[in-house]
Amino acid sequence: MSTVVEPQPAPSAAPAKEAGRGIRSRIGVIVAWACGAALILLLVTPLGYLLWTSLQPGLLSGETGVTADNYREMFGNERMFRLLLNSALYAAGVCLVAVTIGGALAWVGERTNAPLRSWLLPIGLMPLAIPGVLFTLAGLLMFTPNTGLVNALVARYLPLEGVLNVYSLQGMIFVEGAQASPLAYLMIAGYLRSVDSSLEEAARVAGAGVRRTLRRITAPLGAPTLLGVTLLVFVRTIESFETPALIGIPARIPVFTSTIYVAIRDSPPDFGLASAYSTVLIVITSIGIYLYSRVLRRAGQFATITGKGGATTRLDLGRWRWAVTIGVLLYASAVVVLPIAVLLWTSLLPSFAAPSMEALASINLSNYTTILTRPDFHSAAGNTVLVSMSSAVLISLIALALAWVIVRAKVRGAWLLDTVASVPLVVPGIVMGMAFLTLALNVPIGLYGTITILVILHVTRFLPYGMRTATAGLVQIDTELEEAGAIAGAGWIRRMRRIVLPLVLPTLFGGFLYATLLSVRELSGSIMVYTINTRLFSILIFDYWQNGELGLLSAASVMVIVVLLVFVGVIKRLGVLGGGRG
Repeated sequence: MSTVVEPQPAPSAAPAKEAGRGIRSRIGVIVAWACGAALILLLVTPLGYLLWTSLQPGLLSGETGVTADNYREMFGNERMFRLLLNSALYAAGVCLVAVTIGGALAWVGERTNAPLRSWLLPIGLMPLAIPGVLFTLAGLLMFTPNTGLVNALVARYLPLEGVLNVYSLQGMIFVEGAQASPLAYLMIAGYLRSVDSSLEEAARVAGAGVRRTLRRITAPLGAPTLLGVTLLVFVRTIESFETPALIGIPARIPVFTSTIYVAIRDSPPDFGLASAYSTVLIVITSIGIYLYSRVLRRAGQFATITGKGGATTRLDLGRWRWAVTIGVLLYASAVVVLPIAVLLWTSLLPSFAAPSMEALASINLSNYTTILTRPDFHSAAGNTVLVSMSSAVLISLIALALAWVIVRAKVRGAWLLDTVASVPLVVPGIVMGMAFLTLALNVPIGLYGTITILVILHVTRFLPYGMRTATAGLVQIDTELEEAGAIAGAGWIRRMRRIVLPLVLPTLFGGFLYATLLSVRELSGSIMVYTINTRLFSILIFDYWQNGELGLLSAASVMVIVVLLVFVGVIKRLGVLGGGRG
């Protein structure tokens, strides 16, 4: 008699999955609390000290306690109106220059058959290799009255005194606008690349010319993007430091960031007044970012991207093709070639001089040999490598933990961590530096004058960028992989180390390189908390300019730009900044 063995149903993996999710939830709460504590130490505490300092009396007042005197002095001073007017005109002018140039180039690159349109993306990325302080200094070397290289050449061959007096509001707008135009180009080009051009094509078929199509179709559809880009450039300009410090202070054109810097560098420094100005600047930039987010939320009303797909039809420029190409070359010269060429030329001369046969005969490498033997350069280079690498590693680790909590760990209040971690986006660099300065002067653990405070400052400033990169990498990994690891008995740490980290590592490495690049470029925050022994490269360049050491400044700048160009190339290959491999 045979026995029939009925097949048993396979054990369900659901309980194991639920157990894995329960473990993930418990681990998520622990990681969330740890991330929250880190954010409080990195962000909330310094900003709290900044607000507290703004409510304290001055060093020489002899008073104690909470007071609003700093705010009364700030708003009661007749210079406040001039400060607001200068800041508004400066930011509005930069927006006009940057969005006009960036928008025109984006349209050329994405909607026309201009021959060199493929050059525009590399041109848009290359300014990342030129730190803001070097871009501004290159502008000074080109357009200083009488002695600037471009002004001197124009005055030599044309009946003009020069092209531009850089020590003016117009000069500040031109330099900062040229520096901000690649950002406007990249954002507007990204929009044009993603939308269907069939409406524009239909308008041209109906007999509308290029101008009418731009005015009636392209511009209205792109209005939210243009407004968003304008608001972002406005906020970026309001918080910029290099141009207001290097051009605005000598020209006596005060804006918020330069006023904060002067208040700290005065003797005695007025920490309370500088903190009050910083608080107002945070409010202004927060309003700008809020308006920017509102514009993005309403942009869906203008959507033209659907599931049906769409083609991009390029406009034939005809006889204007080469005129537009010349415009692209002029733009490339203005934002990439000229700044680097001016620094290279100056680095090869024993003293600053306009191009001539006599100057050409005096070219040598003495500035390079000198800078390579300078102890201050060695110290700044070492500090920069240490701070940038350390902060980038910490940013990557903290960002991965935060991204895991937000994307994976279904923890209540995870959105709050994301919001708090994004706060540095609305806090200008000089204000963040001011916040850490007030923290260092008030806590009894000896932070001031150390590399540690610079690392913490850079981690706090650039954590949002690491967050976006880590989140983008983590959302691409299916949760089933982690659940399978949990079913197999792997703990949370082992799953992160053996499953999540290897898969997210390429994206995380791109974020690490980008954070390193931002850290090397950083000046506005670091200049508030450095000492002679903790100078970074950007601060050393700033000091060289103030000491009139143009040859050494230029030689050091050229070497660093070469290194940063390699960084930008690698980041582009990884697809962190667009363009990717494909």
